[in-house]
Amino acid sequence: MLLGRFLAEGDGVRARMEHSMHIGRLRTKVAAAILTASLPLLSHAGDATESPAGSDVDRILPTIVIRSSRAATVSGVAGEMQLDTIRRTPARATGELLRELPGVDSVRRGPLGLDPAVRGLRETQVGGYIDGARWFPGGPGRMDSPLSHLDPTAIRSIEVEKGPYALTWGPGNLAAIRVETHGVPADAGVAQGFLGSGYQSNGAVAHGSGSLYGRHRSLAYRVHGVWRQGDDYRPGDGTSVPADFRVGEGRARATYALSDASDIRVMLGYQRQEDIDYPGRMLNARWYDVRNASARWRHTGGSGKAPVADALVYASVIDHQMDNQGKPSADAPMSKDIVVDSRVEVIGARVAVDLDPADDVRLSLGADAYRAHRDALRTTRSTAGGVMDMDMGAGTIMQVPMWPDAAIADVGVYATGAHSPTARTRVSVGVRADVVVADADAVTDFYIANVGAETETSEFNLSASGLATYRLSADWSASVGVGSVARTADAKERYSDRVPATRAQMSAEFMGNPTLAPERGTQADLWLEGGVGKVSVSASVFARRIDNYITLEATALTARMATSPDTVYRYVNGGARFIGGEAVASAPVARHLVVRATLAYLWGEDTALDEPALGVSPPQATVVARYTRDRFAIEAIARAAASQDRVSVTRGEAATERHVVTDLLGEARLGPGLVVRGGALNVGDATYVNHLNARNPFTKEPVPEPGRVVFTEVAFAF
Repeated sequence: MLLGRFLAEGDGVRARMEHSMHIGRLRTKVAAAILTASLPLLSHAGDATESPAGSDVDRILPTIVIRSSRAATVSGVAGEMQLDTIRRTPARATGELLRELPGVDSVRRGPLGLDPAVRGLRETQVGGYIDGARWFPGGPGRMDSPLSHLDPTAIRSIEVEKGPYALTWGPGNLAAIRVETHGVPADAGVAQGFLGSGYQSNGAVAHGSGSLYGRHRSLAYRVHGVWRQGDDYRPGDGTSVPADFRVGEGRARATYALSDASDIRVMLGYQRQEDIDYPGRMLNARWYDVRNASARWRHTGGSGKAPVADALVYASVIDHQMDNQGKPSADAPMSKDIVVDSRVEVIGARVAVDLDPADDVRLSLGADAYRAHRDALRTTRSTAGGVMDMDMGAGTIMQVPMWPDAAIADVGVYATGAHSPTARTRVSVGVRADVVVADADAVTDFYIANVGAETETSEFNLSASGLATYRLSADWSASVGVGSVARTADAKERYSDRVPATRAQMSAEFMGNPTLAPERGTQADLWLEGGVGKVSVSASVFARRIDNYITLEATALTARMATSPDTVYRYVNGGARFIGGEAVASAPVARHLVVRATLAYLWGEDTALDEPALGVSPPQATVVARYTRDRFAIEAIARAAASQDRVSVTRGEAATERHVVTDLLGEARLGPGLVVRGGALNVGDATYVNHLNARNPFTKEPVPEPGRVVFTEVAFAF
C-alpha cells in the first residue's frame, strides 16, 4: 500500500528485492589474523545497526568511503589504504567521486549524470545499486546514470566490484557499483543532525544540505534534504561550457526493531532535476522527476552474528523530458522543436538465507527478480519550413518511439559457499542461473520492415565465479579469481529505430537487433597485497574476454535525420578482449605526513572490428600527500593521465593529449560541531579533456573539464 501510494504515477510498477550478498568479496581486515580475506556472503553495509557511531567530523560533513570490494589485505596499514576516506573534495555529481578509484572512470556529457566506466566496461555492463535496489538510467540519451539520482551529500559508501564476482548483487554484472546512503549512528540521541553549505567559484555551484536523525526505543529515523544549482563553467582556456542545472532532493528512512534479532526498514526518496545543459548530447534536459521506495526485513540470528535471513522489496519511477532549446537544431536552417518524453519503471523482489552447515563452512542461497519497463517518445515539429527528418515535410509533426514500450524481466537464483581448507587458505565459489524475457509493443513500421515483427525473446543464462586467497607470510597474501557472467542486451540494443548510440561518440544512427546473444564476460584476476615496514602495497592484474560482445556493422538502410551521417549501423555480436591492472602504495613519511600513490593501466581490442575497443582510459597516476595535525589537515594531490591515441575510429572516438592536474585542499575543526573545508581544484588552471568525455554532436569537440575551481564548505552539527 505504501509503495502504491508513493509511486502513484508509476503505472505498472512492481517491487523488486535486493539482498547485498556477494560471491568473492574479500573484505578488509585490519588485524593480522591468520587469514584476513573472508567472504561475507550476506553483506549489508551500514544496515545492521543502521550506521556505526563515527566521528564528530563525519557527522558534520559525512565522509564517503570508496573501496574496491575485492580487498584482501593482511596488514593494518594496507587495510587503511583500501578503505580510503576521500570525501575531501567537492563534487557536483556522484560520478565525479568514482574517478578517485584506480581502474574506475566516468563519462562526462554535462554537469550531472557522469556515467561510470570500470576497466573499460560501460553502461549496462556495469550494474548500479543504491541501498540494494537495482537502478537504470531514465532516458534513452543516457544523460543520467543509475547513480546520478543520488546527491553526494546523501552517500555513506561506494563499493566497486571490478570483475564478474558480484553474482549475488544481481544479474548481468560484468562489473558493479553499490552505493549505501547514510543511516543512523548506533549511539544517536532522540534528535541530532547537521546543516551544511558550500560554494564553487567556477560555475557558481552552490549547495545546501541538512539531516535530522535519532533513536527512541525501538525506532530509528533519518530525514535528509539537499538543494544544488550551478551555471556555465570555463575550462582553462577561458571559453564557456554550458552547465546550468538545479537539483532538489529529499530522503527519509525509518527502522523499527521487531526484536533483538530482527527489524524492518522503510525508505522513501524524491529528486527533482531541472534545466540541465548537456553539451555532449543532441538535446538538453528540461527535468527529471524521480521517486523511489523500498521496504526491507532482516533477521540476524542474534547480536553479533551475521544476518541469516534478508528480504527487500522496492520500486522506482524516473520521468524525464528532453528538448532542443538552446541547441543549433532549433535555429535555421533546421528550425525544429524536438521534445522527448521518457519513463523508466523498475520493480523487483529478493530473498536470501545464510547457512552454517559445518565449522568454517558458509553457504548462502537466494533468489531475485526484477522487471524494467522503458517507454520514450520523440516529437519533432517543423517551425520554419526546414526539413530535418528525411521522411518529414515542412510544417508537419512526427512522433517516433525511442524506447518502444519495451520491458525486460529477469528471474534468478544463486548459491555461494566459502571454506578454509587450510589455516592459510580461503576458497569461495558461486553459481547463478537467470531466465530473461524481453519484449516491445510499439516498434515502428520501418523496424518491422527491416528487422522483423517478432520482438519477444527469452534467454537462459548461467554465471559462475570463484576466488582463492593464500597467506604467503605474516605480511603478504596472494589471491586469484576467475568468473564468467552473461549480460543481456538492453532496450536500445534490441529495439532502437535509427537512434544515436550513447556508447559511440559519433552521431550516426543505429538499428536494434532483438536476436542479439547475451554478452559473456570471462575474467581472471591476480592480486598481491601486503607491506614492508610502514609501506603498504596492493597490486592487481586482470585479463578479460567478452564473447558475443555487442558491437556494430554498417547497413544500407536510410538515415532518419538529414543531419545524420549517411551510414546507418546495426548492433551485432562480435568479440573483445581487455588486459590491465592497478597498483597502490601508501606510507607515513613523517610523523604527521602520509603519502599515497596509485597507477592504473588498461588495454582493449574489439576483435570483430579489428581495432582498439571504445572507451579505454589512458594510463593514469595519482600522488596524494596528506598532512594532519590536531584540528587541521592539508592535502596536496597531483593527477596525471597519459595521451591516448589507440582509439576506436569506427565509433568516431578521437585521441586525447596527456595532462597533469593539481589540487590543494584544507580542513579545519573550529570548535564543537563546526567544520570548514576549502581549497582549489586544478590549481594551475589547466585545459584538459578526460578521454571518455562525450563529444559535442554539433561542433565535434569533446566536452572539457573545468579549469581552476576555488571552493569552500562549512557545516555545523547539533
